[in-house]
Amino acid sequence: MTEIVILSGKGGTGKTTVLAGFAALAGKSVIVDCDVDAPNLSILLSPKLVEKGSFSASKKARIDHSLCDGCDSCSEQCRFDAISRIDTSAGAKSVIDQFRCEGCGLCVHICPNSAIELNDHVCGEWFISETKFGPLVHALLEPGDENSGKLVAKIKNIAKQLSSELKLDSILVDGPPGIGCPAISSLANADIVVLVAEPSKSSCGDLLRIINLVKSFHIEPHIILNRYDLSDVISDEMEKRLRKMGIPILGRIPFDEDVYRSLSEGKSIVEYGNSPSSIVLRDIWKHLNEIESGKIA
Repeated sequence: MTEIVILSGKGGTGKTTVLAGFAALAGKSVIVDCDVDAPNLSILLSPKLVEKGSFSASKKARIDHSLCDGCDSCSEQCRFDAISRIDTSAGAKSVIDQFRCEGCGLCVHICPNSAIELNDHVCGEWFISETKFGPLVHALLEPGDENSGKLVAKIKNIAKQLSSELKLDSILVDGPPGIGCPAISSLANADIVVLVAEPSKSSCGDLLRIINLVKSFHIEPHIILNRYDLSDVISDEMEKRLRKMGIPILGRIPFDEDVYRSLSEGKSIVEYGNSPSSIVLRDIWKHLNEIESGKIA
């Protein structure tokens, strides 16, 4: 089983478009969308939902108002200002702001009436869907909630189980942009890491940051320069910098208006036809297979 992870230092570099092309070229594989905050791989793969489940990685305090006498002990001790007292027809009661609550459990211990308990907090959902290229495992974190890295770990574990059950040899992971918790979690157990960058000053700086992150996992990344011909000057600067660092460039994808046409039709560029970017993407996939088989470094 080989796990290929696609990442980028910033959003908008074409990472998901590249991954969708790889999925089409792989035939059948397990596909994972690890951008749990803003997943969009499903737009290109037209998945049919097979299974879903709730995700909980933290706890929140809940008050049983039949036991609460509004003594305000919990409110006075809460360091997060998550508890307040209100007047009701049944007398004073304490209420908890679920958004502010950190689930520390202090209020549970100090409540004289045992009116508070910690309950699992559902902060997202995970999904298994079927696509023409194989199962897609994806998830969605609730807005403003935490534990994105744990949700990514959850869906990656599901993907590994599916790969084993279905006897599929490859897992293709579309990671989130940036270097935060979900990106770090996406890198766990990766065999090959591909970074997609574009010729812009911001992308160049973000690429160096994510290269350092990948190297901290003792993995040598491979680079795809997407829309490289939009700025020959910046592309040349990036390539010189990468060569000096000893980091291989997997391929250079030209700007191609067919990419946008294919996206508008909900297709990967590989399915759309023999456009310039499609031809290059096929060569890159062939190159990746050679790396996977150990023919080249």
